[in-house]
Order: sequence, then C-alpha cells, then structure tokens
Amino acid sequence: MSAAAEDAVAQLLCVHLGLLDEGELAADAGRDFRDLYRLPLRSFADKCALLAAAEASGCAAVMLDVLLFVSETMAPALFRKQLAALPLALSQWVHYLVEQCMVANETVSLGALKNLLDLYAATQRYRELAAMLLSLVFYDRELERSLRTTDDVLDIAKFYRHRLPVWILDLLHEYVTLSKLQIQTEKEDASTAPEVCRMEAYLDKRARGVGNLQANWRMRYMQLTEKEIVYFKHDGDKLEKSRNPFHDKMGKGNKKGSLALARGMQIEPLDYRGKFSLRPYCVKICDAAGSEELILDAFTPEVQRQWVAAITANVKRLELDPRWLAFPRRCVHRMTVGEFLRYSMLYHGDTKKSHTRHSSCQPGPLREQFNIDPKRYLFSALVTCALVRDWKTMEALVQPKSAKSTIISLFPGGNSSRLATASAPASSSAWSSTPAPAPSRYSVWSNSTDPAPSSSRSSTSSNATPPTSAPAGNTVVQGMVDASAIGYGAILDIAEQRNAPPNLLMLLESLHEKNDSKRGGSAGWSCRRDVDASDAASMKITIAIPESVRVDTTWG
Repeated sequence: MSAAAEDAVAQLLCVHLGLLDEGELAADAGRDFRDLYRLPLRSFADKCALLAAAEASGCAAVMLDVLLFVSETMAPALFRKQLAALPLALSQWVHYLVEQCMVANETVSLGALKNLLDLYAATQRYRELAAMLLSLVFYDRELERSLRTTDDVLDIAKFYRHRLPVWILDLLHEYVTLSKLQIQTEKEDASTAPEVCRMEAYLDKRARGVGNLQANWRMRYMQLTEKEIVYFKHDGDKLEKSRNPFHDKMGKGNKKGSLALARGMQIEPLDYRGKFSLRPYCVKICDAAGSEELILDAFTPEVQRQWVAAITANVKRLELDPRWLAFPRRCVHRMTVGEFLRYSMLYHGDTKKSHTRHSSCQPGPLREQFNIDPKRYLFSALVTCALVRDWKTMEALVQPKSAKSTIISLFPGGNSSRLATASAPASSSAWSSTPAPAPSRYSVWSNSTDPAPSSSRSSTSSNATPPTSAPAGNTVVQGMVDASAIGYGAILDIAEQRNAPPNLLMLLESLHEKNDSKRGGSAGWSCRRDVDASDAASMKITIAIPESVRVDTTWG
C-alpha cells in the first residue's frame, strides 16, 4: 500500500475525529477531499491504495472524501469495479448518490439516477436496486408528483426487468393503477359531494333605501354556514371585547338579517355599475326563478372567487344523496386497496344512482382489477350493509343459498372490461423485445403479448401456465364464497355492534352454532366479542406503516 495514501487517510481521519487543532495542521495537510488533488496520487495503483486505506479506516467521512476524489479522477468503469471489492465504501457511495437524488430531484428522472443505476448494475446488486426504486416511489410527496416519479421509475425498471424480482414490477404496477384511479375518483367525488364551506368576512351588502328608489351599501359582517348566510353589524367576538358603551352587547340589534340557502339558487360574479359607484367584484345570489336575493361586494377578485365557490358548494350539498350527508366523505388519496373497496361500496355501490352509473370505481370492476380476495370482498359488503343499516340485504348475504346472487345484484361489475382496458398500460411493446418474467398474480408485465416464441424460447415458455381467459359477462361470480368461509362469529360481532334487529341476530346465532358444531369449532374466522383478553392480546399484530401513507379508517 502506498505510503502517501496511508498518510493522506491518516490526516483525514485525525481531522474528522477532532484529534488535531487547526493550528497544528501543516499548510499542505489534507483537510477534506479538495486537498487530495494536491497530493502525488496520480497513478491507478495509488488511487486503489487510497480506497483500500479509507475502507480500512471504517470512518464514513474519510471514505466519502476519498470517494469524491477518486470518482472524479478515475474512469467510471474502473471506479465501479474497485467499489465491488470494498463493501463499506460501496455502501457509503450508494448512500451518497441516493441522498443526492432525493434532495436535489423532486421529480426523479432517468438522467438523475444514471450513476446510481450503473453502479448497481456493475456490482450486481439488483435487489438493492429494486429497494431503491421502491423507496423513490413511496417517498413522501404530493400524490400527482409521486405519480410522475413512478412513471420515471417504471421507465428505469424497463431496462432491468429480467434482473428485478417479479413482485417489484407487480407492486409498482398496482401502485400506479390504484393511485391514478384514486386521483380520478377524488376529482369526481369532490365535485359530486363538496365539503361544507364556512366563511366569515366583512363585506359590503347592497340594500334598498326608503321607497326602494336608491341602492345603499352597508358594511356587514357576513357568515356563511351550511344552510344560510347570516349578516351582522359587528363581528360577535370583537363585540364582546369592545369597550364602546354604545354597543348593544346583550340585545339582538347586532344581527341584521339572514338568507336561507335553497335548491336551484344561482350564484354568479357581478360587475356592478351604478350611478354613483363602480363595484367590479360583487357576488350576486338569485333564487331558482332568477329573482335577485342578495348582492355582496367582495372588494377583490380572489375573495370574490372564494365566496362564489363556497356558496355554490353549500347550495349543491342541498341536493346530495342522503348517504353522502350521513357519512361525510374522506379523501381517498393513499388508501389501501381494502379501504378503497369499502369506500367504493359505500358511495358507488348502487348503480341506480346517477353519480354511480358512470363511476370509475364501482366495486365489481374494482374487485376484478385488483384481484381482491372473495372473502375480503364479501366481508366488506357485510360491513357496508351494517354501516348503512341495510339489514335486509345483509340477511340475504349471510344465507348460503342466496349470498352469490345477492352480492352480484348489489355490486355488479358491468363496466369491468372498459376499466381493465383503460387502466392497463398502452401495451407491453416497450417490454416485448425480450421474454417476459415469470407469471404473477395480477401483473401486466407477465402477460404474454409478444409474437410467437422462437425456437430458443420454446423450451422455456412451454413450462409456463397459459393465462386463463376471462369468461364473458359478469365475472364477479368467479370464486365467490358464502358467509361460512368468513365465519358467522365475526359477522355476528358486526351485527351486534351496529344494533341489528333481533330476527337477524337470532339467525346469525343459529348459523354460528350450526356451522361451529358442523366443523368442530373451526369454522372460519370465529371471533366473538367475549373472547378472553389475554388471548386477544396474544393475537395482536403490529405492522409498521409510514405516517405518509396512513389514512383514517374509522367509518362509524
């Protein structure tokens, strides 16, 4: 090993450990990677010795200084070859490149990751490459920007598809499909069922003078609630704290009037032009017949836009389906497949309703698209029926003879073929130049869309199981199970929790006892609410889920 290399690493180690003061260092001493350029370390052997000495030091700061120097002064192919034999230095360099990508590139591109990808490929670390790609995909960022990053990662994975585990490709594809569907659903449902808007501000209100001859403008404190617009002379909170002796704090003189919101109301911006004033940023509110009810001056275009949007949203909520009002909608971003399925059953399960008829997230197509387990599908349907207190449908679902026909009529999958075509990638043409990976559960990467296999591929492809073609019509029948596969104990727990009628509870009790005795006490998921606490604690499972992807799953 070169003496100059050992001396340089020793100096860097002393500096990073704080063993030398600034005054004790010579003028030509090495303090960081920039000082290494002055040293006589020009040959390939000297640089290899420098890397080996840094590896032996075990100090991350020393290794990073040496790696920064060598990466700029050695050919990339030789540099990666040397790193393959130095595990500590390789890990440190990978960490540095990943940090550079995460910090400097909110939208990760193939160019930004080129050095890291070349390093992984040269050192045959394909599992680390897959883990890094997933970390970029699930990095905490705004959802639409995350999808753009995921598209870049999918383009990267295209070049390494035969070196990556097939589950990585499956996971990426499912994540992209689910996220795009959630974005589309969120836009549609946010327009269908807007949230309650509440606003307060001082605005000028137009009023008619004596004899209704001339318009007067008075500043009023306006409050927009869920069902009305109330206006006051003063802000109530400030009025209570006011020391003005002329303010009537106890009487009702502060409230000047109100306007109840009604169906069909028309809210629009107004450029008011009177004889004595110009007010370009007004809000005009008319009833369903077009008669003027109220005109407010918002003073600025932004405030005008906010009040028009807020009043319009509250008026639209008056025409909502009662289910949207009884169960306030939650944002679907970052929901898991199971949570999204239950959301779909709650709000998009009835195809007779107008907002569901053309919905992109109906339960039937959702089950087919993400290959949801039949037990989970049936259990989610039972939970949804209990939540909305649809006991008649729930009773039909638990009956072994009527469960399949009931769940088909309740959550049909009529537009499944359209969804499958729309959600799948354009084609596998970008991947079709080489054989596809092994068949997997729901990955489009595994579908055989290539031309007829050549003779060199015939032996490999002959062992693969051809995908079964989906039958025409409603495929929700496939793999459907009855309630006994879940266990009537769990269903009885749900019914008791939601205060089901006595006849349904008696039916579930009898089915639970009958099925339990028939199968010797091992009939599916037979949990009951009176289970021993110690047994329940022993069955607890904790899964570490990042805060960025958590979602509130309380539906009651």
